[in-house]
Amino acid sequence: DEEETIEKITILSETKDVSFGTKDDMAKLAINATDIVASIQNSNLIFSPSGLTIKNGGFTIFGENNEKVFYVNKEGNLFFKGELDSNAGNLGGWKISSDGLYSTNK
Repeated sequence: DEEETIEKITILSETKDVSFGTKDDMAKLAINATDIVASIQNSNLIFSPSGLTIKNGGFTIFGENNEKVFYVNKEGNLFFKGELDSNAGNLGGWKISSDGLYSTNK
């Protein structure tokens, strides 16, 4: 395997794309004028002006003692440990309002 060391990259007046990684199965980092993309196989973490996007991957936040406290898997299922606080919205056939939780099923 080839190994290359990059000491410094300076871009002054032009916009250039900078990418690291050469094989499809290795981690890659791409930096350009509009976003930063970190990729591992088919999963991407994208930082752009509109925010943070995760494509083809899950998302996990760990709390004390390395326990999962918030997790979204690739299928879109959300898991969390702790309290849910809201005074409006809907949750699984229930309406949340500032004065209570009501069934929307009749």
